[in-house]
Amino acid sequence: MGTNIFKLNAENNYQIVDYIKSDLEVNAETEAAIRSKYSVSDELKLHRLNSVTPGNSDFAAYSTYAEDCRAQGNAKKNANAAKLATLKQVTIGEGNSSVIIFVEG
Repeated sequence: MGTNIFKLNAENNYQIVDYIKSDLEVNAETEAAIRSKYSVSDELKLHRLNSVTPGNSDFAAYSTYAEDCRAQGNAKKNANAAKLATLKQVTIGEGNSSVIIFVEG
C-alpha cells in the first residue's frame, strides 16, 4: 500500500491531496505492462530461442521492451522517493491511537 499525502485546508483540517504508490505497486504495474505484450510463456519461449540462436531479433525486441518498462518503473520509484523526502511527518492523536501522516507544504 502506498502513501496518502495530506494538506492542511482553510478549515484547519487535513485532507488527502495526492497518493504515492509503493514500490510493490510500481513493480506490479511494470509487470502488467510487460504482460500486456508478452505472456510468461512468450518470455520462456523467447529465452529458449535466444539460447539456441543468440542474437535472435524477437528476443532483442522483447528484451528492449522489458528493459524500457523496468527503467520506467525505476524512474517512478525514484520520483516517489524524492517526493516522500520533501514531505513533513505529522503525528495525529496520542498513544496507541496515534497515526503518522505525510503532509505537503
